[in-house]
Amino acid sequence: MHRSRVPDLTSHDDIAPPPASAVTPPRRAAGALEAALAGLWAAVLRLKRVDRDADFFMMGGDSLRGADLLDQVRAVFGVEIPVQVLFEDAGTVVGMARRIEQARVMLAAGAPSRSIPRRPQGVPVPLSHAQARAWFLNRLDPHSGAYHETRIWHVDGDIDVAALAKAIDLVARRQAVLRTRFVTVDGEPRQVVDDEPSVALEAVDLDGQASRLDDEMRARIERPFDLAAAAPIRFALFRLGPARHVLLRVWHHIIADGLSSPVLQRDLGEAYAAARGGYPPRWTPLAVDYADYSAWLASELRGPSFDESLRVWTRRLDGVPTLGLPADRVRPATQSFRGDVVSRPLPVDVADGLKALG
Repeated sequence: MHRSRVPDLTSHDDIAPPPASAVTPPRRAAGALEAALAGLWAAVLRLKRVDRDADFFMMGGDSLRGADLLDQVRAVFGVEIPVQVLFEDAGTVVGMARRIEQARVMLAAGAPSRSIPRRPQGVPVPLSHAQARAWFLNRLDPHSGAYHETRIWHVDGDIDVAALAKAIDLVARRQAVLRTRFVTVDGEPRQVVDDEPSVALEAVDLDGQASRLDDEMRARIERPFDLAAAAPIRFALFRLGPARHVLLRVWHHIIADGLSSPVLQRDLGEAYAAARGGYPPRWTPLAVDYADYSAWLASELRGPSFDESLRVWTRRLDGVPTLGLPADRVRPATQSFRGDVVSRPLPVDVADGLKALG
């Protein structure tokens, strides 16, 4: 970006504080529902307390935290809150409490349930919007690793390789998305959930050759996935010595996002302990999987309700200008994904001011 066209940061010391009469004191949660909801918000946003009128996104929320929050709302209060309402009237504790109360009234009155049903087994399923974007980008450049997401665990101590391989298999049997391929049916992308997992643990012995680790990992991170041939996930365990190991997990963004990694780690830990102990994993069976959600979403995006939503948002977004950011060079014809990390220390007063903003 053009540095000359970016406004200078202003120290918070240069900004006069508002008069005391203009400061609105925080409003605490009113009632048991708002108090419980405020607790969920504070946990998701990692805050000590939450003002009942404060905006979710202004307090540091984002789409991933929003999805996490709504999952917890569903589990605790037993109602479905659509994610889009975070951008509308449920972006505050008081607004979301009102939505929960409305949903409870509708359920008590016998309103049709919006819960996600199980899909027919053995039938290819349409892709969700997020999956469709990832699939399209993969078709544009099938050799790119730009949408490969990785996790690396450094493990000191003995590892039961057979138990780890068994654990990966158990998790793939539990999580259907780890058995999902992406094929084309009549010119349209579809996801197919295989009965048997295709993911396996690759064991690589680098004892005495630790200097090769980075190159070995990079080769597996950058190796393209064939989305139609097998589920796009791979594991590799590198043995650096008798009690030194590195476990690498690589998957394509089409099957997982940032919230998925701790879920996989939790399930993998439980399955590994079970495999070593010779007992079944002690986890609760999943009511639905991602393919169930995708099938449900496809059915929801048809009919009068969707047509009305489309009209509403078309009117709301009509005339919104395209955001143009000042750039210091012409965008290349082909995206390279080349970049770097640039670190720059900030003065303490500027850093404190940014922290105060949230």
